[in-house]
Amino acid sequence: MSYCRKGSPDSDVYVLGDAKGLVCMCCIMQPMHEHIKMHKDFRGTHKEILGHLNEHLDEGHKVPNRAVKRLKRELKEK
Repeated sequence: MSYCRKGSPDSDVYVLGDAKGLVCMCCIMQPMHEHIKMHKDFRGTHKEILGHLNEHLDEGHKVPNRAVKRLKRELKEK
């Protein structure tokens, strides 16, 4: 399930949960793959993804407040 989707009017990032945990897909802050023109993913725990999203905000990227709130709520529930 996604927390936010890149390309929507209020988001420059695509964060979702998958079987391995949380991921910022094709993250614009990560290096490009060597053989394809795509940025690498950033994977982490709820706490790490929250920190990562703060880095996006520091860079001026759009991150929906609802995604941050949901991640914080889920972190408290753990």
